[in-house]
Amino acid sequence: MPPDDLYDYAYVMRYQVQGGALDKQFILVAHYKPLVPRSKIKDKMKEQVGGKLRSFNQGDVHKMKLTADLKAIWKGAVVDEYAATDRGSVRYWCLLVDPA
Repeated sequence: MPPDDLYDYAYVMRYQVQGGALDKQFILVAHYKPLVPRSKIKDKMKEQVGGKLRSFNQGDVHKMKLTADLKAIWKGAVVDEYAATDRGSVRYWCLLVDPA
């Protein structure tokens, strides 16, 4: 992930769903300022970002509340390493993320 000290951004991560209608499918989820613990986000995005997660680590399991309205919520920069290879998948916005 790029550093977040120069500008605000959302970073797209890939998840495999466990349970529910999308069980075992892969989805793409944008997280605002992923280097900052969710409880420390106090800026204009506080109402759109929440949860108890302190850090993102590959392989961790998260419980999330998502919305498909990424473009309605976030108008800023999006770092999406999947954009070149996957243009068709929905990018979800993470409203809330907790450790599972």
